[in-house]
Amino acid sequence: MSNIPPSFNLRRRGSRVAAAALTVGLLGGLGQVAAQEVDLDELRDQRDEARQAQLEAQAAFDTLDAEFADVQAAFEAADELVRLAEARAETITSQLDLAQRRLARTEVGLAWAAFDREQIDEELSDLAIRQYLGISDEPNVLAEGDPTAAMARNVVLDAVQGAGYDVIDTARSAESRFGELREQAQVDIAEVQRLTAELRSELEELEEARAVRERARDAIDGRRLGWLDRVDELERQEADFTAQIKAEQRRLDAERARQQAAADAASRAEAASAGLSASESAEGYVWPTAGGIGSYFGLRVHPILGYSRLHGGLDIGGRVGQPIWAAKEGTVILAGVNGGYGNTIVIDHGNGYATLYGHQSSFMVSKGDYVETGQHIGNVGSTGLSTGPHLHFEVRINGDVVDPLPYMPPR
Repeated sequence: MSNIPPSFNLRRRGSRVAAAALTVGLLGGLGQVAAQEVDLDELRDQRDEARQAQLEAQAAFDTLDAEFADVQAAFEAADELVRLAEARAETITSQLDLAQRRLARTEVGLAWAAFDREQIDEELSDLAIRQYLGISDEPNVLAEGDPTAAMARNVVLDAVQGAGYDVIDTARSAESRFGELREQAQVDIAEVQRLTAELRSELEELEEARAVRERARDAIDGRRLGWLDRVDELERQEADFTAQIKAEQRRLDAERARQQAAADAASRAEAASAGLSASESAEGYVWPTAGGIGSYFGLRVHPILGYSRLHGGLDIGGRVGQPIWAAKEGTVILAGVNGGYGNTIVIDHGNGYATLYGHQSSFMVSKGDYVETGQHIGNVGSTGLSTGPHLHFEVRINGDVVDPLPYMPPR
């Protein structure tokens, strides 16, 4: 619509003023749609940015997930080491228990050996005192007057010496046993202390390994969850942008449809205000523009070429920029420069019928568009072999020109 000259609206009079005002309002509305389309582009850009960020976050998460798999494998190896350490700790604990039991037995034996040594020392002292002082519960075989005194004395002395030697040997054995047990106790105590220290060290290393493993696991879990939350957030953003874009597209489509319907109504109103019939002919055609017929279908002297030739359509007068409407619904099969016709539109109506609109100043539709009867398709001009602004209008059947007038509604 931007190709319509401003003078087109300024030259309207009378009943055309309302249609012109409506057209200007529609142009303003289309300007608003253009601004809304900019907002829609911004939404698309934001959605694309969110989608890009989502892909980057997903890639980071996938990388971290792979890293986590490696860490998990290391954790499993660490778990195996932990289990071995726990087994060693259990073995040391068992050894320590046995050593403590052995130490307890040694301490009991040592206590009895000390008791035995004391008892033997007392017995040895008592025996010596009794024998040498002549104090005994047995008959005194050493007393004088006994007929066998000499022999008896020797026997008793031997007995006393023998008993003394036994007691002394027993005392020596007790002392030796006491010393051995004391040495064994010292060995047992040292073993218990060593095993206790080893177990303490093993348990400390085990706890440290467990703590390091759990800290690493927590850290990697936290990073994975953080990226996973980020991916979910970006997915929600992308979905929101997509929903906004679709809603905006639906709204704009409805707005354009409403504006196009209003524009078509304005074009028809303008045609009616120009004194033309907006009704369709029996064949379904309407007049393609306002203005009188300057040249009819048939032979005539060409105003530029200067010789007689078939004029294959109707020349309908008009001013530059005046709207041209589709004479009947159909599909645009040409919208471009076409030799002497200048800027030309051809609409195919099916069943071999087509209409041609020549010498236009600008187009409102493109090739491939489907247009309704009376839709604004272009504007009057003077392009091609033309002596002034007008519309050259043709009706063709299977490509051959025919007189358009019988197909048009009465004026």
